[in-house]
Amino acid sequence: MATHRTLAAPLLLLAACGGSSDPDNTTPADAVTYHADVRPLVERNCVGCHSEGNIGPFRLDDPAEALQAAEAMVLSVEERTMPPWGMDPNCRVPAGSLRLSNTDVATFVAWRDAGFPEGDATDFVAPQLEAAEPLPAHDLLLTPEQPYTPADGALDDYRCMVIQEPLGRDLFVTGVDVQPDNIGIVHHVLLYAIPPAGHAELDARLEEDPEPGYTCFGTSGLDNAQTLGGWVPGNAPAQYAEGVAQRIPGGSRLVLQMHYNTAGGSGSDQTSVGLWTLPEGEVPDTLMTVFPIAKLDLDIEAGDTNSVQTVRQRLPIPEGSSVMATSPHMHLLGTSLRSKIVRADGTEQCLSQIDRWDFDWQRSYGVPEESWIPFTVHDEVEITCTYDNSAANQSVVDGTPREPTDVGWGDGSFDEMCLDYLALVRPYEGDGTGDTCAEYDVCKEGCAPGDGICAMSCLTASGESCLYCGLDGLFGTCVGSQCIASGLQLSSCMDACAGDAYEAQFACLYDGCRSEFDAYAACAEPVLEGGQCASAFPGCESVATP
Repeated sequence: MATHRTLAAPLLLLAACGGSSDPDNTTPADAVTYHADVRPLVERNCVGCHSEGNIGPFRLDDPAEALQAAEAMVLSVEERTMPPWGMDPNCRVPAGSLRLSNTDVATFVAWRDAGFPEGDATDFVAPQLEAAEPLPAHDLLLTPEQPYTPADGALDDYRCMVIQEPLGRDLFVTGVDVQPDNIGIVHHVLLYAIPPAGHAELDARLEEDPEPGYTCFGTSGLDNAQTLGGWVPGNAPAQYAEGVAQRIPGGSRLVLQMHYNTAGGSGSDQTSVGLWTLPEGEVPDTLMTVFPIAKLDLDIEAGDTNSVQTVRQRLPIPEGSSVMATSPHMHLLGTSLRSKIVRADGTEQCLSQIDRWDFDWQRSYGVPEESWIPFTVHDEVEITCTYDNSAANQSVVDGTPREPTDVGWGDGSFDEMCLDYLALVRPYEGDGTGDTCAEYDVCKEGCAPGDGICAMSCLTASGESCLYCGLDGLFGTCVGSQCIASGLQLSSCMDACAGDAYEAQFACLYDGCRSEFDAYAACAEPVLEGGQCASAFPGCESVATP
């Protein structure tokens, strides 16, 4: 049975270490004490996870237990491994940051330097926490049909649980509330919508696995999944900014990618998802979609302690788009991740900077609404991921560390990824003909005839699922057989420009092969308008119908 590095080791270390409680009451009057100075910081920043029934394997809402963890508590704060917040503030200051101020860190350190005095419990003043406004009841509360019990002996268990009932209509989702059933074992959750065209692949995965759901790691493991949101310990349910919604096509099924960690609990789990949605017939002002930025051709050599993998990409992002949040993602060998926008004039803007990657504490980092970051097809994104593939940094399988091997991109726990999901927002323009690509038609009306770059960017207006099925159809045999001459010219140019590098494909279409692509797009346009290739666009037939 494979196990992985997890939150358990550092947290259990805290539980095992002890501190001093100054039983002789010899604390100087001006010394930093637990009850007067440190406890308010713990109550504000730590007890959301470290309290009865939550995922923290010991309690910090109990002063007696907290004092037993004093030495290691301060060390984890000083090293900024706790509270878990990876974003470097020199990149940008995200909304809802959990990062402690330098002053707060200094308070913990001063307490240690004073010998961990407990002080007088009557000196404790509870922090004035901002009261959250009560949220309305969910419009939908969805739960997988069966509970799941993590495998015996598996410290970490990764499982995709499926809500079988398809959504009855198109939904504009204004907020997602993942509700862990057994919070003692649920470490994090990622939520995906699978459009109807992806149901056959989903059902095949379910049929292969006799247990509820199916095994997965890091993602849903499905080709055309639409990313909706997620949950990590300490997250509070929240709705999107006023007027913002994410569209889920009718007939979609939801998949919850679950990471179970049994260090702090046991038993079964049947996590639910609550959705807030707009009433039927009502539309948002701003549409949110999620798009992944990835380096797919990873080549991490065995034994390399500092494998740096970088790629710069141009992406089919429609005009009027901005970045609302980022969600960096790697697997177990990752040590750091940085992504940034590089604009045409050479200026740069940081999107994500995680200097000390921890797979167990991946999360989304929002951009305050007043600071949403403009981003279009004319910009590029550069992502850099660093890995330690040394013998000292390998996962343990059946009590034995694995031998380092060459590692590439993949969904498996011993594969790797280099990825940053961008949550994009743009003004909602109104539905087109429906299905997965509902926004495509309206967006494309603003494109000049034969402008293939604009048309391709409009595929992304409806989200990543539309882009995938749209590209499959556009460059498939049906359209290609009717645009042979321009298709051959484009193919020859792309082979010379991009080779096998997936990340370079769109950059070549945008720049190096622009005239060839425009010629192919001009040929393809009447073919698509005629509708004779609609069957080549499973799931997004509206791209190929008048």
